[in-house]
Amino acid sequence: MAAYLHVGNMDGFCVGKSCGASAIFDKIGFTATTTQQIWADHPEKVLGCSRDFVEQNPVTARALVMALLDASRIINANDENK
Repeated sequence: MAAYLHVGNMDGFCVGKSCGASAIFDKIGFTATTTQQIWADHPEKVLGCSRDFVEQNPVTARALVMALLDASRIINANDENK
């Protein structure tokens, strides 16, 4: 992830493990916020898009959100059935 950030293939990322630390160590990135600060005890990941992306790709942006909602419903239903 840090390598893609370094060469300009992405503007940012949200990951665990060492990728964030690598970007900070290489001085090509920073931690804007932690996901726990966004939503305490959250389901693990977040979807982030720039305003430009959403404005230029409204159908894709909506499809991404809907796919995450659908996946969350499936996961929730599976958890309730255990």
